[in-house]
Amino acid sequence: MKAARKKHKIGLYLSYLIVVVLFFELSFRMFFCLLFNQWDAFTNPSRLLYKFYPNLEKISKQKVESSNQKIDILFLGGSVLTHWYGNIEEELSKSLKEEYSLPIKIHNVAYPAHTSLDSRIKYSFLKDKAYDMILLYHGINETRFNNCPKGFFQKDYSHVRFYNQIYALLNSKSKYSIFPFLFSFINPKYVKNFLVYGNFFLGQHEPIKKWKKFGEDIKTKKTFFENYVDILEIANKKHIPVIAPTFVHYQAPNYNLDDFLAKKLDYGAAISPIEIWGTPDFVIKGIEKHNEVIKEQFTHKQTYKQFHILDMNKAFPKRGKYFNDICHFTKEGSREFVNHLFPLVKEKLEDHFTPLD
Repeated sequence: MKAARKKHKIGLYLSYLIVVVLFFELSFRMFFCLLFNQWDAFTNPSRLLYKFYPNLEKISKQKVESSNQKIDILFLGGSVLTHWYGNIEEELSKSLKEEYSLPIKIHNVAYPAHTSLDSRIKYSFLKDKAYDMILLYHGINETRFNNCPKGFFQKDYSHVRFYNQIYALLNSKSKYSIFPFLFSFINPKYVKNFLVYGNFFLGQHEPIKKWKKFGEDIKTKKTFFENYVDILEIANKKHIPVIAPTFVHYQAPNYNLDDFLAKKLDYGAAISPIEIWGTPDFVIKGIEKHNEVIKEQFTHKQTYKQFHILDMNKAFPKRGKYFNDICHFTKEGSREFVNHLFPLVKEKLEDHFTPLD
């Protein structure tokens, strides 16, 4: 009798526990669906990922086949490749249409503030598509992540709140439960960071002012290399040429924040001061280290036969009429970028497509 009662009591407790877990599961699903306005995530929480990568879902649904009689080019990068901060996509499309009679389609998953890690993740969702070419362009955004003590830095960038949440949504369990995403905010590892360093995470956009001094130590170089390798290995297996220009940057003479904001420097629209990435000298040091990865690490690797380096930073004229700030181009700058880029694009496309006479 006692054993039966005990068994009944345990059954009740388990039932209550299941009801409580379900209540919190459904409540938090509803909360995050409201917060992100992503209602299909109620049945599949992992779909919240598309709020972090807004242009990925649409592009991942597009058919890209080698026999589609169309030139398909994938853009992987940050804000420089987007239409909000320049005209590179428009200028390249125009140049391609002048050379080829086939339809041209640029699949642009570049997005402001995104890094080589974002491109690595996004390309993992697009790896089955038969693009004719990939333009891979990074160098500045992850310099922000150097602005922290060495012990705080994580080489997978999980010390940045944005990526901590991304990793939770990439977890296979996120298809069935909101809890991996919820726990990404309260992981004991980050509580330890708070106790030791006074911060849980870095933000994706703005460095912590008191930590900018740590930006001199460029901790991101190895991760940058590994992200490029991952993209190249997938593309190489599919025989897709990857063009990777070095990152173009221009610090106007006598640069300082006050004159930049007052639009007194040799720039066009003066969009983004260097300080949003960190201390100017350290940001430039970070870009140069990333450019070294592109120029040096891959030139000796015969494995990546589809990898094509273009030292754009060396070739590009450094004058204010081409730049709105350290890295974003004016209309003339976008045109100049494509002028330098296009001969290599044409050369690699000619293996499969015949230009107009």
